[in-house]
Amino acid sequence: DWSSDVCSSDLIRADVLQVPLVTACTVFENVTGAVDGDGLPSKSIEVLVSGGADQAIRDAIWKSKGGGIETYGSTSGTALDSQGVAHTIKFSRPMDKLVYLDVSIKVDAATFPADGDAQIIAALAARTFSAGEDVVAWQLKKLITVSGVLDVPALEIGLSAWPASEATLAIASRELAKLDTGRIRVTHV
Repeated sequence: DWSSDVCSSDLIRADVLQVPLVTACTVFENVTGAVDGDGLPSKSIEVLVSGGADQAIRDAIWKSKGGGIETYGSTSGTALDSQGVAHTIKFSRPMDKLVYLDVSIKVDAATFPADGDAQIIAALAARTFSAGEDVVAWQLKKLITVSGVLDVPALEIGLSAWPASEATLAIASRELAKLDTGRIRVTHV
């Protein structure tokens, strides 16, 4: 029986998160004797990593995974064991989902700064997500703290320009929502 004593997802994740420039890590396990619903082979792990150098990630996975546990993923290379023998280590990078925001604001012209729109766009663009984290309008609205903003009547979210819904944007477990200043529009109402 393959147990968490043999392959600790928490240990692998902790070691990968120590790799310089890694910003996020999720470990998927299939402890069954068959391929799971996501295509993960029997008794294997898939490490989903944002940021960091491929070789350093492979080395961290090799150091942490249990013997005989197969690694799975779209990025493949080798890591050396203590005797200099090369072992194939695979992991995955999340698929970027480029998110567009269309923000409607009501302001007090007397107190709203001249660069207020730019401040709002910068605050929203700075929001980072974890793999599989949905994009929720009310959570983003809370980031709009520029003086003079009286209300945010709408913050629409989508995967194309320009969205027309505040509905939560569902992000799959192996996807990563990404915001950028060029995909955020602020309109005064």
